[in-house]
Amino acid sequence: MKLAFAAVLAVLSAAPVFADTMMDPAKMTCKDLMAMDSKGMMDAGMAMKTAMKDDAKMSAMSDEDTTKAAETACKAHPDATVMDAMHM
Repeated sequence: MKLAFAAVLAVLSAAPVFADTMMDPAKMTCKDLMAMDSKGMMDAGMAMKTAMKDDAKMSAMSDEDTTKAAETACKAHPDATVMDAMHM
C-alpha cells in the first residue's frame, strides 16, 4: 500500500513538468523562446512549423532552419510573439 501511494505521489508531482513542456506556438513570446535552452528552442521550432504547416515557405524549411528563423525574428522583434515576429 505504501509503495502504491508513493507511486501516485511521484506521478502527481511530475504532472506540472509535463504541462510546462506543452507549448502554444500562437501565444509563445520571443522572450520565452530566447530564455529556452537549445532543446527547448528546437521543440518550439517544430511546434511552430506544425502550426504553420499551410505556409509553403515554412513547410519547405527543415526543423533546424525553422528554429534559426524564429530566433532571428525574435532578435529583431523581442517584444512580439514568435509567430508575429516571424511574419514581420
